[in-house]
Amino acid sequence: MLKSKIQSLLFPSSIFLFSCAPDSNLPVSLDLLKKIIGEWQQVGSFNLVDESSNPQAYDWFAVEDGFLLRLNENGTFDYTKYTDCTTGRYEFYPDSKKIEFNFDCEINFNGVSVSKITEFFDGSPPQNDRLLLAHARSSDLCRESCMSILKRVE
Repeated sequence: MLKSKIQSLLFPSSIFLFSCAPDSNLPVSLDLLKKIIGEWQQVGSFNLVDESSNPQAYDWFAVEDGFLLRLNENGTFDYTKYTDCTTGRYEFYPDSKKIEFNFDCEINFNGVSVSKITEFFDGSPPQNDRLLLAHARSSDLCRESCMSILKRVE
């Protein structure tokens, strides 16, 4: 039930759009940036459920008290998914639908210590309060929390 509800919310379109009209005085990239600024909390996770199937089977799961992501207007972030280090600066690339996170220290990302990661996003039309964030582009790298559904907190 949750899976079909989430799919109906997230997959009607694969582009980052919202129902409210953009400010005609703003460039599209600035308008999109303004829409993702704020605090988000993970409410769903895309996890591997059957590694032996071909192709491997993944499913959506509801998440209670998920990680928080705060994107600040000044280009800084707080991101509690990676507990080794939670702060740094981000760069937003609306044309390629990605966010580059440059952490203040190293994090453990899929078993590797890094200080920079790129995550890909997609919005949930027509709502302004949902964001789909892909933590890995390849299922070979990901077993749990490969993608997350985030809900706007403020």
